[in-house]
Amino acid sequence: MCQPVLSLEEIFSLIEDDIRWMAHASQSFAEIAQGMPDGDEKRHIQSLAVCYRECEKNRRVLIERMQRRAAAG
Repeated sequence: MCQPVLSLEEIFSLIEDDIRWMAHASQSFAEIAQGMPDGDEKRHIQSLAVCYRECEKNRRVLIERMQRRAAAG
Protein backbone atom coordinates (compact mmCIF):
# COMPACT_ATOMS: atom_id res chain seq x y z
CA MET A 1 0.00 0.00 0.00
CA CYS A 2 1.45 3.32 -1.07
CA GLN A 3 1.30 6.16 1.45
CA PRO A 4 0.82 9.71 0.26
CA VAL A 5 3.91 11.89 0.32
CA LEU A 6 3.73 15.54 1.27
CA SER A 7 5.86 18.15 -0.38
CA LEU A 8 8.26 20.14 1.75
CA GLU A 9 6.08 23.23 1.35
CA GLU A 10 3.04 21.26 2.55
CA ILE A 11 5.00 20.08 5.60
CA PHE A 12 6.09 23.67 6.35
CA SER A 13 2.50 24.82 6.00
CA LEU A 14 1.24 22.17 8.43
CA ILE A 15 3.89 23.08 10.99
CA GLU A 16 3.11 26.79 10.60
CA ASP A 17 -0.59 26.02 11.18
CA ASP A 18 0.43 24.11 14.31
CA ILE A 19 2.52 27.08 15.48
CA ARG A 20 -0.42 29.47 15.05
CA TRP A 21 -2.75 27.09 16.89
CA MET A 22 -0.33 26.73 19.81
CA ALA A 23 0.24 30.48 20.02
CA HIS A 24 -3.51 31.04 20.14
CA ALA A 25 -3.98 28.34 22.79
CA SER A 26 -1.18 29.79 24.91
CA GLN A 27 -2.68 33.26 24.72
CA SER A 28 -6.16 31.95 25.53
CA PHE A 29 -4.95 30.05 28.61
CA ALA A 30 -3.00 33.11 29.79
CA GLU A 31 -6.10 35.30 29.43
CA ILE A 32 -8.28 32.78 31.26
CA ALA A 33 -5.76 32.57 34.11
CA GLN A 34 -5.70 36.37 34.50
CA GLY A 35 -9.35 36.40 35.48
CA MET A 36 -9.11 33.56 37.97
CA PRO A 37 -8.57 33.78 41.70
CA ASP A 38 -5.23 32.53 42.99
CA GLY A 39 -5.09 28.82 43.65
CA ASP A 40 -4.32 25.43 42.15
CA GLU A 41 -6.66 25.83 39.17
CA LYS A 42 -5.07 29.15 38.21
CA ARG A 43 -1.57 27.68 38.47
CA HIS A 44 -2.66 24.72 36.33
CA ILE A 45 -4.07 27.01 33.62
CA GLN A 46 -0.91 29.14 33.75
CA SER A 47 1.23 26.02 33.34
CA LEU A 48 -0.82 25.05 30.28
CA ALA A 49 -0.14 28.48 28.79
CA VAL A 50 3.59 28.01 29.40
CA CYS A 51 3.56 24.49 27.92
CA TYR A 52 1.85 25.64 24.74
CA ARG A 53 4.25 28.58 24.47
CA GLU A 54 7.23 26.21 24.77
CA CYS A 55 5.76 23.88 22.15
CA GLU A 56 5.25 26.86 19.85
CA LYS A 57 8.89 27.91 20.30
CA ASN A 58 10.11 24.35 19.65
CA ARG A 59 8.08 24.15 16.43
CA ARG A 60 9.52 27.50 15.31
CA VAL A 61 13.04 26.16 15.83
CA LEU A 62 12.12 22.97 13.96
CA ILE A 63 10.77 24.79 10.94
CA GLU A 64 13.74 27.19 10.85
CA ARG A 65 16.17 24.25 10.87
CA MET A 66 14.20 22.42 8.21
CA GLN A 67 14.11 25.49 6.00
CA ARG A 68 17.87 26.04 6.38
CA ARG A 69 18.59 22.41 5.48
CA ALA A 70 16.22 22.57 2.52
CA ALA A 71 17.92 25.72 1.26
CA ALA A 72 21.38 24.19 1.70
CA GLY A 73 20.51 20.85 0.14
